[in-house]
Amino acid sequence: MTQARIPLILILCTTPSFCASCGTNSGSSTSAQGMASSTPTVAVAKVTSKKLSITTRLPGELQAYEVVAVFPKVTAYVDSISVDRGSRVKAGQLMARLVAPEVAAQRAEAQSKLQAAEAQRAEAEAKLASDQSTYERLKSASATPGVVAGNDLEIAQK
Repeated sequence: MTQARIPLILILCTTPSFCASCGTNSGSSTSAQGMASSTPTVAVAKVTSKKLSITTRLPGELQAYEVVAVFPKVTAYVDSISVDRGSRVKAGQLMARLVAPEVAAQRAEAQSKLQAAEAQRAEAEAKLASDQSTYERLKSASATPGVVAGNDLEIAQK
C-alpha cells in the first residue's frame, strides 16, 4: 500500500462507528428504570481450586526414537533373559545368558592343544639343556689332544 491510501482507509473504517454513536435514544432512560426494578436472581457457587483430569483417547502408533540391533557374537541357545522388553539397560549389563555347546567343545579342544604345546616346549627345553651339557663336556674333553674329534665338537655345537 502506498502512504496516501492509509489515511483514506482509516477514515472509511472509523466513520460508521462515529455515525452510530451520534444518534439519540430517547426511550433508553425509561427502559433503564424498568430494568432496575426487576433484577434477575443468579445462582452462586463456591469456587475451589483442584486439578482437572481430562482424558482423550486417540488412535496412534508409537515409533522408537532410537533403534539398536542386539546380536550375539556366536551362535548359541538362549538360556535365560535378564531384562524385560523395553526396559532401560546400562553398558555392560547382562541382558541374556547364552549356552553354546559347540563353543565349550572348541574351548576344551583348544585347552588340550595348549597343554600338548606346553609339554612339547618342556621336552624341547630338556633336550636343549641336555645338548648344552653334552657340548660343554665335549668342549672340556677336547682340551686334551686326541680325546675328541674336531668334527664331533662342531656337530655338538650346532
